[in-house]
Amino acid sequence: MQSFWPRTVSRPSWAKHAAHLNVHALLCLPELFFYPQSDSQLVQYLAEVSHAAPNVPLFYYHIPQFTRIVFDMELFTRKCVADIPSFCGIKFTHTNLEELQRMNKVDPERLTFFLGCDQLILPGLVCGIHSHINTSLSLFPNTLNKICTAYKQGNLETARESQDQLTDVLKQITAYGSWMSSLKPNMKFITGLDFGSVRKPLEPLPPQTVAKLKAHVDTFLAL
Repeated sequence: MQSFWPRTVSRPSWAKHAAHLNVHALLCLPELFFYPQSDSQLVQYLAEVSHAAPNVPLFYYHIPQFTRIVFDMELFTRKCVADIPSFCGIKFTHTNLEELQRMNKVDPERLTFFLGCDQLILPGLVCGIHSHINTSLSLFPNTLNKICTAYKQGNLETARESQDQLTDVLKQITAYGSWMSSLKPNMKFITGLDFGSVRKPLEPLPPQTVAKLKAHVDTFLAL
């Protein structure tokens, strides 16, 4: 859930609306323009959202590549646990697994951390992170399942091989353009669902590039 309206009242109103729809949880980004300057400001921001929907589990979406939020996330997690009753965890889309491992120890009975980095599924499992929200799940769910299953069975060689294959195909996909520009055609020829084109300022891939992209993905799916 992310509101781009300038008035702060919009945040809790969207949370209240979501609660009326009986959603299972809220996943909340910070404001992306006037972004928080301290972890305390961010906790207060989330507390307002929580207050509007106190019975709905609240998750924070940590993606510093876009939010510019680079606080100590372990300390932030502890503050959220203390101040926000509905706080249930974080979607962690970052490569700092050492930080995530520390966060995972804060309150294991209460909190769930979802790793959002497709290239770090196996390392995340080793660090004790067993929940995922990944874009590649929309494309290659069987590969992620293969990584997790092999790891649980102690077959690290198969898990590493599957992780390497996923990392390689994602690198090939993004070599042709932005992640979103590549994701749209991939979704169409893998799932059969047409999600349309990207919005400006992103540009769609030209047809000849889409054909090359499909060849890479077909090769991967045949493995």
